[in-house]
Amino acid sequence: MVTRQTEFADAHKLEDYLVRLETKGMPRFNSTLNRADIDERRRDISSYSRFKTQLQIVFLKYTLGYRIEDVAVECQQMLEFFEYHLNHQRSPFDMDFSQYILSVWALSAGFLFNANPSDDLLKKIPFSGRDMLVDRLLHCFNRAHAPTQEVLFPRVYGSLLQALGQYDTEPRNTLISRFLSGYFDGLKHYEAFWSESHLEADPRYYRHFGYWVFELGTLVIDARWDDYEFKGSPIYPKQLVDWKRTQ
Repeated sequence: MVTRQTEFADAHKLEDYLVRLETKGMPRFNSTLNRADIDERRRDISSYSRFKTQLQIVFLKYTLGYRIEDVAVECQQMLEFFEYHLNHQRSPFDMDFSQYILSVWALSAGFLFNANPSDDLLKKIPFSGRDMLVDRLLHCFNRAHAPTQEVLFPRVYGSLLQALGQYDTEPRNTLISRFLSGYFDGLKHYEAFWSESHLEADPRYYRHFGYWVFELGTLVIDARWDDYEFKGSPIYPKQLVDWKRTQ
């Protein structure tokens, strides 16, 4: 296995974190959710944690160089956990970037890894009808879904969403380059939970899983953009995009 993203991550730390998630985190959440006496509040909390953990496993395995087909299996499981959580959710997601990004990642990873979200899940996606990017990702699965014009987090996604309105390659690539170059500053601005996670030195608190803009890869495929000018970006999932093109 060859680690796909070496600029930010230490492979040994990533592997250790993956082992912790798979051998400690996931069994604990599954055990809790399988209890007959679990109350709805605990089910809400545990199902959310299980979904979020499975999403990180998808990122980790892609970052570490696992076969895309194997990561795709994890991705399908992630969508099923997401649906389970939404079916037992007691209150909607906060209007918070670290909550919002979970919908963005679930949809974009699902699309690129050829997963199959159920119609029921697609109808319940948080931030649907309230944000252009989430709506545009939903449109990849359901052509009848019309995106809103509202952009909830412009410091990260403003330039990328402007690129959707550009039919000329050069100005579109300029906007995409602006999105990529400003990505990390945007994460800091919105206090994203995984921002600068690769800098953690203490292995007990290491929570890094990779930095990937699966959302850009999804738009590249769906809008049939040429990614030649930005395919070298360390956060652009070039191998996954190329694989998706063969499917």
